[in-house]
Amino acid sequence: MSSTTTSRSPVGPMWIGVALMLFLFGFQQIGIGSTTGMWALQASAWIVGIGTPVLWFVTYRRYGRPSEWTPADRVAIRRVTGGNLAVNIGWPFAGLMIGLGPASSVMALGPVSVGLLEDIRKRRWTPVLLRLGVLGWIVVATEGWELFNDASWTTVLGLFAAAGGAWHFWNIPKAQDIWAKGETEAKAQEKLDQGMLASNKRAAPIIIGVAVIASLFFGHSWVPGGFTAGSLLEVFLRGATAGLCVFVAGILLTNRAKKYLHGSTLGLMFAFSPVVAGIIGDVGGRLGWIQGNQELSLVNWIGIFGVSVFAFWTARVQRKINDAGEAATVPEQAPAVPEAGLAEAIDQRGVREDTGIWETRSPEPITTEHPWAKYMGEFPEEPASANRGGKVHLASIGSVDITAEGVQVHNVGGLTYRYDDMSAEIETVGELTVRDGRLTGFRGSNISVVRGGVPVSISDAGEINVGLTDGTFKVRQASSVDIGGGPAAV
Repeated sequence: MSSTTTSRSPVGPMWIGVALMLFLFGFQQIGIGSTTGMWALQASAWIVGIGTPVLWFVTYRRYGRPSEWTPADRVAIRRVTGGNLAVNIGWPFAGLMIGLGPASSVMALGPVSVGLLEDIRKRRWTPVLLRLGVLGWIVVATEGWELFNDASWTTVLGLFAAAGGAWHFWNIPKAQDIWAKGETEAKAQEKLDQGMLASNKRAAPIIIGVAVIASLFFGHSWVPGGFTAGSLLEVFLRGATAGLCVFVAGILLTNRAKKYLHGSTLGLMFAFSPVVAGIIGDVGGRLGWIQGNQELSLVNWIGIFGVSVFAFWTARVQRKINDAGEAATVPEQAPAVPEAGLAEAIDQRGVREDTGIWETRSPEPITTEHPWAKYMGEFPEEPASANRGGKVHLASIGSVDITAEGVQVHNVGGLTYRYDDMSAEIETVGELTVRDGRLTGFRGSNISVVRGGVPVSISDAGEINVGLTDGTFKVRQASSVDIGGGPAAV
């Protein structure tokens, strides 16, 4: 998968991102498991009926109304709408009929199949053979040979339902490429979230309508235990768990994990979903918490682990191919400045006359031992040529552009800006422009501004507009605000 989004440097320890992804897989399987006590189409209606409004609220609060869609964007939305219909209808069926672990194994074939035709066309046979290995282990995980001995329509339908989910997970990266084309990473993420919401808003009424009509036609009650208070509460809790765990947690935890994992590492993590699904399904089935065909044999487990190993292997090989392709398109860089000459190189850049801004940058990732590092907290000594105007310090650099409008930073961890006796510190920054005592941009976390001795702190903000000279301080979608050490009403 290729895109033109800006490269991103993770901020924070990688194990947090790994843990978030494992929690994500667990929540999704718990959500599907909670629907196994319902008729599958009704379970699908609960998932989208609860999940879509919550997703709309979260997305609208973060971005507001969506931007205008291009014709290509609309095609991608229609593609994902079809995928949403397949996965939201198919996943509950598959989880009930063949079990959570085998169903997740089948769905793993979707993400690893991205780029298959291109690999065949370019005769890259290693990833092609690895995908065949994933398919072979899926046969073991589902004991597919039993279909020839005693054809069971339940198992056949479960496999087809899981295959619909696999198509959905193959489909999303294709749409994401369309939404990301020509966009910065932050804008691509916004279009991804808005596009997923738009597709779900189209799919949800169809799923709910089909569930209502089919329930009436086949005589399936929405409250199997009768309309008692206990039965109503149980059905509602199952439906709410499904919608929140499958739908909402999936999006929120993935977005959070992106702060700690490179995009390629994030893709590798999805190979472990079948193992998590197998554990939750097997344990939940044996304890009676999850219904359906959940208990796994040793053969099933061997197949599930085989799927995860080969899916991980395939994703890793594909990542190397993508990295090699990206490296081949990067223009030749100027020679790196030797460590001994770094101070002189930075000092020579000095202050831009048009912006009054001095910015430090190392050809290598800056560490805490580096003499020009600036991390949250104290300010180091600076060369004489930097004592005029504002000063920008960056701890880790995604990308920096110096333009007539000011210094523009993208996806930076650890930014500090001083202007006279005023300062602003931001732990992570999505997009930010710095000029003449003003910081404007969006997506910042752990923001700290000191002006006139009064500290103002914000944990997270969607949009930032800070004027150190005029004392203006505007943020949008802030989570918590402290002024002078105490919480502020916003």
